[in-house]
Amino acid sequence: MNAAIFTAEETSEMMTRNGARAVELDGQVGVVEVGRKADVTVIDYPQVHLIDERRLFSNLIYSATGRDVDLVFVGGRPLM
Repeated sequence: MNAAIFTAEETSEMMTRNGARAVELDGQVGVVEVGRKADVTVIDYPQVHLIDERRLFSNLIYSATGRDVDLVFVGGRPLM
C-alpha cells in the first residue's frame, strides 16, 4: 500500500508490456503500436480524486477506480 515503491510509469509498464509477456502475448498486446491489438478505456475526468494536474498520470494509475470508467472499447468495438 505504498505508492512510493514504484513510480506510476513503472507500474504502468508492469500492467501493460510486462503483463503481455506474463501471459505470453508479447508482440500482440502490451503497447500502443500499429499492428497490435488495442483496448481503450475512457475515464470520466475530472473527478475530485484525480484532479491534481501536476500528478495526473500518477493519480490515474493509483487512484482511479472502476467507478471512473466511462467507456470501454475492446478490439475497436464498444463494450461498455
